This record gives sequence, C-alpha cells and structure tokens, in this order.
Amino acid sequence: METLISEDVWNTVGPLLETRGGVVQAAIAYLGADAPKILRLEAQDTLVFDGSDANLVAGAVNPDAVGAYLTAGCRCFSLPGLHAKMLVSSDPPMALVGSANLSRHSRDHLAEAVIQTDNPDVMEAVAAQIRLWSRDGTPVDDTWVARARTLYRESPPGAPRREPTPEPRRARLWVTVQNSTSRELPEAVSAAEAAAWQGMPRGLNRVRSLELNPGEDQVVREGDVMVSVWTPGGDVTPRGNRKVEPWAIVDTVVPGEPTRGVPPYAVLVSNSTAPPPDGQGNQGRVRAARHDGGLVRGDTVRAGSLHQ
Repeated sequence: METLISEDVWNTVGPLLETRGGVVQAAIAYLGADAPKILRLEAQDTLVFDGSDANLVAGAVNPDAVGAYLTAGCRCFSLPGLHAKMLVSSDPPMALVGSANLSRHSRDHLAEAVIQTDNPDVMEAVAAQIRLWSRDGTPVDDTWVARARTLYRESPPGAPRREPTPEPRRARLWVTVQNSTSRELPEAVSAAEAAAWQGMPRGLNRVRSLELNPGEDQVVREGDVMVSVWTPGGDVTPRGNRKVEPWAIVDTVVPGEPTRGVPPYAVLVSNSTAPPPDGQGNQGRVRAARHDGGLVRGDTVRAGSLHQ
C-alpha cells in the first residue's frame, strides 16, 4: 500500500519507528542538531548524508548530531553531492521517499511530503541504493566528527539557510583489457546502444559495448569512467606498448543472464579523439602496473574535466 504523508512528516513517521524491531537504512542529505531526537537510529542501522566541507561551513550538517548517532552504534557515511531523502525499515516493513531532511526546520517550518510504501520491490530498491551510496561514501568516525566541529558554522535563529557551494562530482576510473570478439550482441545491449546514441552528451561521438566478467555488473555503474587497453591474442596483461582506447563514460550497465550464458555488458560513450584521462595529455599509450584480467580500480578523476 502507498500513502502520501504531507502534513507533519516527522511527527507522523517518528512514532512509527520508535517501537520498531528491525533495521533502518537511511540516506538523508542534511542533519540538524535535533536529528537524533527526530529519527532514532541505533546499532545495525545505516545513515548516509552529505558531510562535505561546504555543507559543514553552511551549517547544513551538525557534527554533534552525527556524533550522537555514532555513540548509539549507527554506521554513518558521508557522501558529497547526496541530495536524497529516503529510508527503509525491515520492521515495521516500509520505505519512505520524499523531501524531508532530518532537522527541526524541516519538521516545524517547511511544507514537506513523503511517499510511504510497504511494496517489497520498492523496499529492496531503496535498500540496494542506500547500500551503494554507503559503499561510495566515506565511513565516519570520531576523528571525522572532531574535524567537522572545526568547520561547522551554525546559522543564527531565524536566519535563512546558507546554500552550500556544490563540490565537483567525482567519477570512478576503471582500467580493463579489451580484445575483439565475434559474439553477437544480446538484444538488450543493442537496445541500450540505440538509447545511448539518442541521449549522447555534447562533445561525444561514439558508442560501443564492452563485455564484462561475471559479477562486474555489480560494481561498474553509470557515470564511471573506463579506459580500455587492447591486448590481442587473449593476453590479459596490458603492457606499455599496447594501444589504449580513448576514455569512455559508462552510459548503461546491462546485467548478465547467467542461466542463459549471457555475460554482462557496459555500454560506453566517448569522443573518438580524446586522450586517456591521465592528466598529462598523453595519447594512445599507458603503462599499467598490474592487472588480473578483470577490472582494475584506478584513481578518481573529476567528472567536470572530462569535457575539456
């Protein structure tokens, strides 16, 4: 059942979770000083928020609230750029997706709304997304809280909230080997390629698909950056004299179908003349330190630099 809660969101939701018997996972961008009183989180629970320096300076995330959650045993993660407000509870079984931050200002002064549902598919989707964000985020501990307190600037009562300056989004960089194959593309991959052509970002002019190893569709995500090293003849060790494909952005990840023997794929969009994102302007060659035949996680690169 789906229900819209548009009046007194936290005063309605909070009591529902006070006597809960299960685990709560939450991704809520901003935390006020009263967050632990508004939503009780404890051992085994998870909270992801945007604890970037910009948000701390803007007073959007209160370090004392984070510290209280840590003391209660909640696992906390900071993910810059997070703007979601959602949670999922196993008992009572429900997911909430809406606009409300964990703050007294949100609870008492803003017109907020959330959708509450006990649909199992929606609940699992929310839980899976929060797990991904927690994996991408930085684990928060007492050292993080101590540093955050030196940056935090509380807004005076009645003052308008300062909007934080967005930090550049950071993309993950992967390096993988590539060789030619005569395998026919699955229908789902061909459809994803066609959709990628339709939504091609400005400055890019190529779509191609890369066959992934089993399980790699669980770690590669849309927006990641991939550099492919050609290794003819099945050689899985990219050497210094191997040709390198221009960097590409993962547009779509098409899951595999193990029962039918269909591997997962990543549909990539790129500029056919762009150099690898090594920061040095080197074109066409790289030297790899190690490789095991699968994906190698590399340093992150600023997504904003990819179109320069």
